[in-house]
Amino acid sequence: MSRELIKLKKEGKTQKERVTYVLFFADGAWVCGEAFLGGYIPTYSQRVGDLIKEGFPIARSTCSNKLHHHDSSIGSYKWDFSMKGTVNA
Repeated sequence: MSRELIKLKKEGKTQKERVTYVLFFADGAWVCGEAFLGGYIPTYSQRVGDLIKEGFPIARSTCSNKLHHHDSSIGSYKWDFSMKGTVNA
């Protein structure tokens, strides 16, 4: 997911709405937390947690992209279209 796409949907949206948009339209691809930071969503981790609590089908893991060079563990998230018993399943 590109930072440009995150920035594109920035105006007029809450951070939670922007996180929802990015994850849903990533078509099941993992989105690294750095993409959210680059898209000016500093509280992305909390917003993802809120969405999970609300029943949205979001999977989380640690970013394992070999091209990313994180100083510490960064989360990676995706909209899991296969999850059952959730808001959109």
